[in-house]
Amino acid sequence: MNDPNDRELTISCGCALMNFRVAAAHDGLGVTYKIAPDSNDEDLLAVIAFDIAEVSSPSEAELFQSIEGRRTYRKGFESREVPKSVLQVLTDAAVKEGTWFQVLESEEKRQEVAALVSEGDAIQWSNPSWRRELAAWMHPSHRGDGLTVPGFAAPIAQLIVRTFDMGNGVGAKDKQLADESPILAVLGSDGDGIADWLETGQALQRILLNAHSNGLQASYLNQPI
Repeated sequence: MNDPNDRELTISCGCALMNFRVAAAHDGLGVTYKIAPDSNDEDLLAVIAFDIAEVSSPSEAELFQSIEGRRTYRKGFESREVPKSVLQVLTDAAVKEGTWFQVLESEEKRQEVAALVSEGDAIQWSNPSWRRELAAWMHPSHRGDGLTVPGFAAPIAQLIVRTFDMGNGVGAKDKQLADESPILAVLGSDGDGIADWLETGQALQRILLNAHSNGLQASYLNQPI
């Protein structure tokens, strides 16, 4: 229900591919890769090869430390202004991977997007099948995947999520997050196929690693999509 076409899953694989590229650059290796090389095998997303780089990529190698340090931030952000120079770095990172990164500067646009986020929350939470899927992903931390909750609280949390439509409350919280964040931006691609998703994933990870290296944290508001 949440990702029926594996779009977000494929984007996450694009993020992993960018991590490969960064790690290789850090170790002085070059990377060549072919996206979606076999149209008859939808599970084969990319073929990657490594070699000794004749010319290293310092811009990518410098991001290596941020692979482990970057985390999705799930609380409210400080109201400090983000320098224009840093936003340009993030914009350039997206362009380098064939995508675009648009900062929403007008209050009208920010309000429109915040309203879409709230509406998306309401639509998702009103769907019992979606709530059951979300509950199924709620695991104790020792499981190593899914949405981590304390082990003793997992059964209760799953029951609450499956039973109650909390869309209005979650939507209000996410709308507040969108309203109060110093920067609200959209990452996009011109196409909507597997290759585009992988491209977007690489751009997303390059943006996130650059953001971390510049002292920024990020979270996602992808309900409208």
